[in-house]
Amino acid sequence: MAGNPMMLDKFFDVCTRNDIAEIVETYCNDLQECSILLVGSPNAWELKDISSNSKRKINLTCLDLSNPFEPEFSECTSEYKTKNFITQNIFHYNSQNKFDIIINRWFLHHLTHKNKTDFFSKCSTLLSDHGLVISVDYFFTEFSNLDERIAAATKYNHYRSQYSPEPSLEKFLNRVRSAETEDFRGGKMDCIKNLKFMLDSLNLSTQYQYTSDSLQVENPDLWGHYIILNYKK
Repeated sequence: MAGNPMMLDKFFDVCTRNDIAEIVETYCNDLQECSILLVGSPNAWELKDISSNSKRKINLTCLDLSNPFEPEFSECTSEYKTKNFITQNIFHYNSQNKFDIIINRWFLHHLTHKNKTDFFSKCSTLLSDHGLVISVDYFFTEFSNLDERIAAATKYNHYRSQYSPEPSLEKFLNRVRSAETEDFRGGKMDCIKNLKFMLDSLNLSTQYQYTSDSLQVENPDLWGHYIILNYKK
């Protein structure tokens, strides 16, 4: 695929939406009703491609610091059984209701390691029994210190530039160097090994898999796009 970089159609956006839709529909298939919390998406694009039959049984809550982006939000959520948008930070959010599924896409790389730990801990308290967290995000190859993180980020930036518009390497590495600064900016990609170590300490059973767009490129590890599934034990 190196000779066909697909710079404009954002194939990875379509692929990951389809990945999310497939997981949600499989989970909801035997349920009469399902509650979903979508975190960090003011346009709700993540839920656009779920089938109408599934949407009609889903009670949807969307949570973001921004107000909903219209008209995209209304278009993506028009067929859901119920929908509710809450303008709030997930870390300050509390609810008596429990959710069957919590979805986040391209959210984790805005979080420091501590933020990620706090986020998954929060998810554990918000999930129903046997509930599911679906996370789709970008990850670097394995690293254990800042120098290795910078080296992994450099390879990541070079490789992804073949397929999609990326920030300049200098700008990107400046973000990565402040990856543990709590400012909710992007560039705080971790690696799967580090995330696994952190998640093993929480009350969640975790699975990792490539997104479908990762299987379309020559080097999925450098592309770095994964689905993380967390089931409440």
